[in-house]
Amino acid sequence: MTRRGPPLPYERWELTAPESYVLRYGLGRDAPAIFAFKLALMDLIARGSLSLKGAWVRRRWAPGTRVTWLLGDGPRKASVAGPALAPIIALHSGMLDRRPTAGVPFDDPTSEVSGVPLDRFVSAAARRNGGYSAYVKRDVAGSLRDRRLLSEKNQRTVAGERARKRLDAWVEVGLGPLKNWLHDETWLRSYLTGAGTAVLVAAFANPGNAALQSIGRALAGNPPGDHRYAVAVDGWDTSGLDLAVIVDSLDGAIGGAFGALDAAFLGGVGGGGDGDGDG
Repeated sequence: MTRRGPPLPYERWELTAPESYVLRYGLGRDAPAIFAFKLALMDLIARGSLSLKGAWVRRRWAPGTRVTWLLGDGPRKASVAGPALAPIIALHSGMLDRRPTAGVPFDDPTSEVSGVPLDRFVSAAARRNGGYSAYVKRDVAGSLRDRRLLSEKNQRTVAGERARKRLDAWVEVGLGPLKNWLHDETWLRSYLTGAGTAVLVAAFANPGNAALQSIGRALAGNPPGDHRYAVAVDGWDTSGLDLAVIVDSLDGAIGGAFGALDAAFLGGVGGGGDGDGDG
């Protein structure tokens, strides 16, 4: 007999990662705004709206090169809309237009990649228009208010409470039953398609979750094109991004690229920068 996987929530989860974070954790001291901003950046990379590549970049004031991570355009950048993600795209586009940085990517020493150094981007975001806190209160919470999921006082409405319970249901699958059903491609595809950015929230809630990490490792070992998944939000299909990019992002398991996010955010918390006027 064929065993059926555990039931999945009926409705797909379609909010962005920062909206999901604020809906679940609220605003205030116990939910630092920097986490919502970090998840927003993860979301954009997972969607293919931005790209993150390790590269060797020529030093400006000394001979030789340095290792950095360049945040560049992704193939779906133009499709981003909505107040929760659009401000990050706008900041990135402005910085890229004013002062792009070129480098030689780790994965192809014969080519060139262009982008904004990740640490510079994070630092600029910490200073721009009130920083992370203002972004979350103005843009992310504002989007949830427009959806009538938060009240004018930023408390969950009745609809917001229902939505939060749906999000929790998707997250709980990722933190529990998922580990026993990694072998079942049909069930796994259904989970990933329905969970959307709840996958990121689940990884944020428990970054050491072995099941979430093993999805990325398993899929990365399959022949190209055989097992491809995407965050199924905003009309995406399931033919897009390898889940390794989504799940492993929060613990830096892919070549250190996303570990660089943690270092960049730690550097950006204090509002420091390189004095280039991007803030």
